[in-house]
Amino acid sequence: MWNKIKQFVLKDLWLKLLALFVALIIRLTVSTAIHQEAVLSSTTLNIGNARIFSRIPILIVSPATDPKRYTIRPETVEVEIRGSPSMLARIAERDIRVTVDLTDKTALQRRMQRVDVALPPGIMLVRVSPTFVEVAEVTQ
Repeated sequence: MWNKIKQFVLKDLWLKLLALFVALIIRLTVSTAIHQEAVLSSTTLNIGNARIFSRIPILIVSPATDPKRYTIRPETVEVEIRGSPSMLARIAERDIRVTVDLTDKTALQRRMQRVDVALPPGIMLVRVSPTFVEVAEVTQ
């Protein structure tokens, strides 16, 4: 009887070991994929709802040594943000900072400037409209 068991185990041992190795690789791949999908779905759930803020004023950031004044057209933007419901409930318009950076010397040579949006941690920017604004120097 022990001979039959020994023969059963040792016959085609390399094929059996190869099959075991392939099964372990498949098991590891599937469990990793399931784990990554679970992590991805949990981060997607944490993104939460969206909220839109209309007419957020744009601040001009210019060098302190620059005595010139500038106008922006349009003067406000619409900002759509996403986050957890509790974060969105607490956020106010004053927590969203929208700027146009004119500190770069080459920035003043361009008439259209990109709008930058700074948000509190945990809040994600979905979109800002418009993304570019027209900047003009005020002449007196």
